[in-house]
Amino acid sequence: MNIISPFVVVRLLYFILFLALGLYPVSTLAQNNSTQPKPKYQYPQEIVSTYISSCSQRSVQEGLTQQQAKVVCQCTINQFQSRYSFEQFLKIYTQAQKTKKSPDEFVDVGIECAEKLLQ
Repeated sequence: MNIISPFVVVRLLYFILFLALGLYPVSTLAQNNSTQPKPKYQYPQEIVSTYISSCSQRSVQEGLTQQQAKVVCQCTINQFQSRYSFEQFLKIYTQAQKTKKSPDEFVDVGIECAEKLLQ
């Protein structure tokens, strides 16, 4: 059983919110996770790969292991794709960029995925 300190969980939540707002740089990394069910909506592969790469890099920098980073990053992008069409996601993202506030939609996903690390 992996135990993560509350401090790391809080930092992870902030990281996910900043990542969702696009405040971290992104780079491309091929996605490789066939164990996840197919989400309702499919975003362009380049977007998914870039998101997972950036998320994984930042998560490790914030104190997660490679495996924990993989879990949380795959979880967040899967949740976004399961809940929001690409157009809806872009609308939420664009609004967040304008207001510089974390939208409830992103906060909910971040919390849900961070909780998976505690299980």
